[in-house]
Amino acid sequence: MLVGKAIKNFINYSLVRLGIDTIDLYQPCRLDNSVPVEDVPGTVADLIKEGKVRYLGISEITAEQLRKAHSVHPVTALEIGYSLADRQIESGLLPCCNYL
Repeated sequence: MLVGKAIKNFINYSLVRLGIDTIDLYQPCRLDNSVPVEDVPGTVADLIKEGKVRYLGISEITAEQLRKAHSVHPVTALEIGYSLADRQIESGLLPCCNYL
């Protein structure tokens, strides 16, 4: 799992560079569609167990991706485009968030 190894390397580097023991929220940018959705939350869940990260956040995902990610580890934060001009998330993603 190359993605998991890369995430762990970046987290370890960030901890050293910032001079801290724990990152409060790790929120990767858009998920890579060539990588199974569960891989990133699974890696972050490992980092949470190790005490290097406190919470998992995810950016720009669909309701189905959120369900899959949340089944691996609870998602604490979600970053998604939402405005009066773009209300697409009201029909799928927001109800999913309320359910989880």
